[in-house]
Amino acid sequence: MKRAFLMFILSAVLVFGIAACGSQDKAADSDAQNTAGNVELTEEQMDGLLWQISQKEMEPQYKEYIPDECFANAEVYGTERNGNEGVIYAFLNEAEYVVVKDKAYDISGGAGEVIIRFNYTDENPELTEVVWSADGEEHDSWLKENFPKEYYDAAVGFQAYDENGNSNLMKELNEIVAEEMGVPVETENILEIGEDLNYKISKIIESGSPENGDYKFDTEVIEKGNLKDLK
Repeated sequence: MKRAFLMFILSAVLVFGIAACGSQDKAADSDAQNTAGNVELTEEQMDGLLWQISQKEMEPQYKEYIPDECFANAEVYGTERNGNEGVIYAFLNEAEYVVVKDKAYDISGGAGEVIIRFNYTDENPELTEVVWSADGEEHDSWLKENFPKEYYDAAVGFQAYDENGNSNLMKELNEIVAEEMGVPVETENILEIGEDLNYKISKIIESGSPENGDYKFDTEVIEKGNLKDLK
């Protein structure tokens, strides 16, 4: 359910303000650093922090041959601060996109609940660790054990997928990717790349339905090539 690839973008916008003016401001800053509890980050702080996550966890695989970028967005449940240490509880969505023949394709990615640990500095927050939730049968117990109750409740109530099983965060990310990479994101066909850099684009063919027990999934290759020829 996790580990993938990214350059970053955030879906949840949080606002955090500290007044700063003269000696009173220095005292306020000092008090804030020594106060434990719920806080909020500015959009700029969050963008910078998740960009660091993208650099640490993901690496473009095919940048030598084609446009290749890593992105992420997140649903943030809450942020806490204790001195200079900060913790974010969130649902993180990551994906690597490449451009082939003027279309962007999501070739790999992952999503799940995370605990993001970082340090406050005079400038941008500095990432220290990303802890992913457990998988499978251990998932729910991990959340209960590691998320404060209010954030656990928010995580349980978060609608990660729409009625058709599509990721809501991925739909938002596709719009961001289209703007950043300058091409539309292909959502109907899939791109596969082999170790020899040969690629194929396939059309998804579905028939029947799970309800009737006759659902079938198939693919039809509509284009082949090698990434070296696209340089």
